Amino acid sequence: GPLEKTQKNSRKAFKMFLLDTDILIYSLKGDEAVNSHIRRHIHDPIKTTVMTLMELYYGAYKSQHKTSNLSKVKTISHSMEILSPEPETAEIFGLLKSDLELSGNRLDDFDLIIAAIALSHNLTLVSNNEKHFKRIEGLKYENWAAKD
Repeated sequence: GPLEKTQKNSRKAFKMFLLDTDILIYSLKGDEAVNSHIRRHIHDPIKTTVMTLMELYYGAYKSQHKTSNLSKVKTISHSMEILSPEPETAEIFGLLKSDLELSGNRLDDFDLIIAAIALSHNLTLVSNNEKHFKRIEGLKYENWAAKD
């Protein structure tokens, strides 16, 4: 299927990470566990998605400190690669969504798109949303917010 093909072609010796919205929010709030992981992986590719950027902008616009939060989001958007869904992502999304529904599990579409992007780019998804993402077969996952 579409998943095996993708993962074979892009097998890398080092890890590449895709940061979910919650992890970036923890980082912005100064969470020590998250920030020490980010420092530890400073030389590894760390990316995020356009969906995460949308959620961060939404949060900034509804926050009490609009100006400073907007500038933080803009900094993020210029400091890491932002991935968008591609046609291959669409197929993986459809497959994941139908599989999850058949097994009685539902997942927010944004979360599913983020997982599909991680799978199609062979990235390790970093999120504190373990309950949701653990259900996705083949997804590489780490939680940098977990207290060791």
